[in-house]
Amino acid sequence: MTQQDSTATAGLSDRNANYDNLSQRHAELTAKLDAARGTAPTLAARIDDLTRTADQLEQAAEASRTAATASQTLHTRTSEATDAATSQGFSTLTEAEQALLSEQDLTDLEEKINKWREARASHQAVLDDPILQEAAAQPAADTDTAAALRAAADDQHAQAVTASSTAQSRTTELTDLTTALAEVVERLKALENAHSTARHLADLATGNASGTRVRMQLEAYVLAARLEQVVTAANTRLHLMSEGRYALRHSDHQAAHGARSGLGLEITDSWTGHPRKTDTLSGGESFFASSPSPSAWPTSSPTKPAATPGHPLHRRRLRHPR
Repeated sequence: MTQQDSTATAGLSDRNANYDNLSQRHAELTAKLDAARGTAPTLAARIDDLTRTADQLEQAAEASRTAATASQTLHTRTSEATDAATSQGFSTLTEAEQALLSEQDLTDLEEKINKWREARASHQAVLDDPILQEAAAQPAADTDTAAALRAAADDQHAQAVTASSTAQSRTTELTDLTTALAEVVERLKALENAHSTARHLADLATGNASGTRVRMQLEAYVLAARLEQVVTAANTRLHLMSEGRYALRHSDHQAAHGARSGLGLEITDSWTGHPRKTDTLSGGESFFASSPSPSAWPTSSPTKPAATPGHPLHRRRLRHPR
């Protein structure tokens, strides 16, 4: 055997020994893996199971720590609640729990508290008024005098109420009377209009109407028309007798001192050209003027009425010497 063969044999022996060791190691590892895999079909599945188990254990540990903290907190809060209940007059915590309000009751109570706070703030603002503070610093008021003034004010108020009631009653009565008066006035309007018309006609007939130019009665107006006819007939004869010098004319000028008007006569002298009243004529002029008048005629016709004794021409004619 050569050196090379010896070396190869020694190496092969080493490798065989190493192989045996490795095979034994592999068998051990395989046994360990099988033990570690347990009932899992594969090692990966076993790893997943172990991972989930580890997570669950971690969660359990966290829950345990949380429970411990909660237990400690519960103990602390229970102790504080017990102390608070005792300080508020409750003998036990259970008694305090029985006195607890519902959510709705708490809400209502909070609303009442808020309203009370708002009212308190408003009242405090009023009390902080300098005028009120100054008034509060003044001596106490005389309550007896104030009570007497209050009683007097009550009496005045009662009297005012009575007066107001009486005034309202009288106002109602006056309203009714006003309504009745208005109805009567409406009924009297027609009578007033009729009376106004009759009064106007009466004033026209008596010559007292405000719109008339002269104070001439209706009878005088009719006589004035007849007088104009007489004057026309008389002027025909007077023109011949006086050779055109004199002419009679009916005058309805306003009489003096408010006397009745409408039956006046004027005579015009052509020598002067001015009309004159008949009572200013001389004796001879009166003779000429009265000669053609109907009173100087032998007979009077229906169209030539005789002059009345009160007519100015008649009076002048009576003064003429026979």
